[in-house]
Amino acid sequence: MSKAVVKTGELSEEARRILIGLCEGGLKGELTAGPPDEPTARARIRFVRLDGDRLEADLPVADGEPVCLTRGDAVVLRFVWRDQVYQLRACVKQRLPSASDDPSSCDTLHFDKFGKLTRIQRRQTYRVSLLDLPPPLISFTRSDDSSVSATGSLIELSETGGRALVATAVMPFLRHSDTFRISFHLPDDPEPFVFLARRTRIISSEDDILVAVGLSWQLDGSWSEGRRVQARVSKFIAERQRKGRGLRKVAATH
Repeated sequence: MSKAVVKTGELSEEARRILIGLCEGGLKGELTAGPPDEPTARARIRFVRLDGDRLEADLPVADGEPVCLTRGDAVVLRFVWRDQVYQLRACVKQRLPSASDDPSSCDTLHFDKFGKLTRIQRRQTYRVSLLDLPPPLISFTRSDDSSVSATGSLIELSETGGRALVATAVMPFLRHSDTFRISFHLPDDPEPFVFLARRTRIISSEDDILVAVGLSWQLDGSWSEGRRVQARVSKFIAERQRKGRGLRKVAATH
């Protein structure tokens, strides 16, 4: 791994506020290590706690194996906060073993020596509306059950999540803290899209019958498979955006 090239500095107030929000929500991002053009490691990471200028996160795992990082390794953390993609350089401080005997618990990684928080792009650049399509049906199955808990219509899609319309009556089954296996089909792709997802928030509840909810894909269980499905989503979004630009160009010539 590449060693520290990050300038030592305190977190800005904006960076501190955003990282606290990520930790309190148990939100996830992406960690890369090594050269920017050919990173030696890439993994999903969950933010746990910000203590002063030390950031704690779950040990990153790629393809089911812990990523080997040592003290002083330089990494880049990327994450989405309120529809904006951010990037933050940091250094590995230390790895601490889990304090719990629970098999589901994991080691944590601590970061310090942060660079400047950078805004990369708006999330809308890789998110598309599906409202002009026949609404793709999306099904929700509890991760600990084989029966479908709810169905709805997928109305928006991104590489990291989506938005769905569901019946207000099923909302008690879609609790915020639960993880669901969701499935849907997209046009011109016979293979279903299957994700582990968590309901993030209720976006709209003005309708007594339907409610819009946010979804966050949970890709840590099988990162290689998650990345493959994520790449299919990315391809679909790129094609939709190209078609949209083409239609706008044609309209502008008339």
